[in-house]
Amino acid sequence: MTIVADENIDRLIVERLREYGNHVIWITEINPTAKDPIVLAQAVEMHSLLLTKDKDFGELIFRQRLKSTGVLLLRIKSFDLERVSARIQFVLENSGRSLISKFSVLTDSTLRIVPMPQDR
Repeated sequence: MTIVADENIDRLIVERLREYGNHVIWITEINPTAKDPIVLAQAVEMHSLLLTKDKDFGELIFRQRLKSTGVLLLRIKSFDLERVSARIQFVLENSGRSLISKFSVLTDSTLRIVPMPQDR
């Protein structure tokens, strides 16, 4: 699975996800300062899951009805980036396919997967 990591994702998380074998495209490396609609469009163009900490993507998808191939919103409170990386990897390994074309929210203890709006 290809992942587009928003620029608000820590470098260590990007590096660990790559070490786990994921193909991670980090916005910071390819298009720093890109606005959220551009980031979302790039993830769609690459048929990728968008990994972000930015709740504004919910607004873009559910209110503005912008197209998405899937978003994984991190709402993890831990400051231990190794632990956060391992949590993300666990979810990718165990629920990765169910994240496609869904808006998912990952917390320290839960994963909530919400279908995208039907009327696009």
